Amino acid sequence: SPGGGFSDFFEAIFGGRQQGFNTAGFGGARQHAGRGARKGADSESALTITLEEAYHGGERDMTLQQLDAQGRPQGTRRYNVRIPAGATDGSVIRLKGQGAPGANGGPAGDLHLRLHIAKHPRFEVNGHNLTADLKLTPWEAALGAKIDVQTLDDSVSLTIPHGSASGQKLRLQGRGLRKKGSKSDDDRGDLFVRLLITVPKELTDEEKQLFEQLKETSNFNPRNDP
Repeated sequence: SPGGGFSDFFEAIFGGRQQGFNTAGFGGARQHAGRGARKGADSESALTITLEEAYHGGERDMTLQQLDAQGRPQGTRRYNVRIPAGATDGSVIRLKGQGAPGANGGPAGDLHLRLHIAKHPRFEVNGHNLTADLKLTPWEAALGAKIDVQTLDDSVSLTIPHGSASGQKLRLQGRGLRKKGSKSDDDRGDLFVRLLITVPKELTDEEKQLFEQLKETSNFNPRNDP
């Protein structure tokens, strides 16, 4: 019949009902397709970690508020997050299928965790590089010295050149953060040691006398330097 031929034509071109079409016309086909499965939305949250966790890697448990497909609160959920060694501030961990649920049987979205490295009492973080302050006495800066400096791994002996200035930085190569995905433990950032010359707040009589003697003996005037 003519009606059957029209139906057969659409079955031949579009696969008929298997593709969301039927003989009821285009309006019914669009309505049927609109009820298809949809992937859930991706979610994003922040996770604050320590510098040591960023360096060594580790695991962290965290609890987040859950939302349904319409964005409404739906209780909480606990996650066990693996932090990769070499993680940097601002990097993202993707937890596949842990985002918002899908609609009509569709897969869940992903959860993106943006990492933030907490402020450390000793080190400043800049990408894979670290900076640490080292306080010096005036005579250590003037005469030079060897001083033990703590790194993320251990303590190393740092040579302070004579005539060092406050604010000057010395570089310890390969003593920063591991680079993510690197197969070599040697592929790391650097540690910069910032020298800070300090003076005693209180002087003994003998110390005061020695400083007075230095004042009378030395011709050094930093304000005359170019």
